[in-house]
Amino acid sequence: MASTTVLITGASKGIGLTIAKHLAQNKGYKVYGTSRNPDQQLAVNNGFTMLALDLNDPTSIESLANQFPEGVDILINNAGQSQLGAFEDIPHENFQNLFETNFFGALKLTRALLPGMRKRGEGLIINTSSLIASFPLPFYTSYTTSKAALSAFSFSLNMELKPFGINVVVVEPNDLKTTIEPELFLKEGSAYTEKVTKMREKVRTNMSKSQDAGIVINVIDKIIGSKNPKPKYVVGGNSNMLIFVKRFISSAMQLKLTMGSYKD
Repeated sequence: MASTTVLITGASKGIGLTIAKHLAQNKGYKVYGTSRNPDQQLAVNNGFTMLALDLNDPTSIESLANQFPEGVDILINNAGQSQLGAFEDIPHENFQNLFETNFFGALKLTRALLPGMRKRGEGLIINTSSLIASFPLPFYTSYTTSKAALSAFSFSLNMELKPFGINVVVVEPNDLKTTIEPELFLKEGSAYTEKVTKMREKVRTNMSKSQDAGIVINVIDKIIGSKNPKPKYVVGGNSNMLIFVKRFISSAMQLKLTMGSYKD
């Protein structure tokens, strides 16, 4: 497995850096990480190579993909950003830009690297979504919908690529300490000021009590070590319990419980 090539986006910090470091140092894989502004020293210190990638720039995606003419063995679409604010207060162009990073950028990179995997008859694609895709929160409309789209894409693509020996898996983390700080949108005089402010403080409090992002490593190892991985894995906090309970409650009850969790 020492010859296994891994490409992971958003590897300069948080979950991405944790996974890149683990696969390079503990698995001996040839790991390539990406960020908009690569920190080469950071990569060298952690045993992998850093490459430049801007998921909002098609030319940047094409340039990166061209560095892997034979494709890669494992692609981990991990890069992502977040936004916090009322839907009414988030300008359409900002909403759209988040989709470019969290969804369309991942699609474009996957499309560029798929031919190499299909030609070899094997490959693994891991998409980092969020449990928020299954349990939407208020004032995270852009982030929620972009992650829900990524999860749905992963399920559909999994069925398309199975016959070619390629597995597609989506990982939905929940309540993990990450470096993602949502971009705040709050118009002056907004009707949502009080509620958005309370939501921001609630999320910050929850994050301070969250598990370390390192627990994702166990899930990544399980996926890579399986010949037939599940299409979805959840990790962090009470994620497994939430998924179980969701099977037995109505959508109305889920909505009520979610809103109750983020009140004062």
